[in-house]
Amino acid sequence: MSVVGSVLWKFLLYGSLIIIVGIFCLLVISAGQALAYPLDLKCITMQGKSMEPILKDGAKYAFDKDFSFSEIKLGSIISFHDTNYQNPALIAHEVVAINQNYLVTRGIANNFNDEPISYWQIESVYAGKPCSPSI
Repeated sequence: MSVVGSVLWKFLLYGSLIIIVGIFCLLVISAGQALAYPLDLKCITMQGKSMEPILKDGAKYAFDKDFSFSEIKLGSIISFHDTNYQNPALIAHEVVAINQNYLVTRGIANNFNDEPISYWQIESVYAGKPCSPSI
């Protein structure tokens, strides 16, 4: 084999190895990110003190977007779109009443209930933990 053929052969061999190792590294990194960033969790930053002392103003909490309506019970904390505003705000409050057509929520620190909301307004359910850096 000529010197050029030998160099070309080594170039192809080592180049292929580098590509294979690179693809393997990308797959490992992608798998790690899939575990670190679950698609069903959403980070919500609390704005206001209506849910203190459970959810603190300015803190970030994990909310589960993949939920079943049957999971929602009295005492569940949900996030929902309040359609009473011109720009529908995202609210996180505790469920205090449930029936077939709607539910009623209230901020824990508030002494009044919110207007009833429809199930379709619910966006997520509190996952019971603060957001980790990986969410």
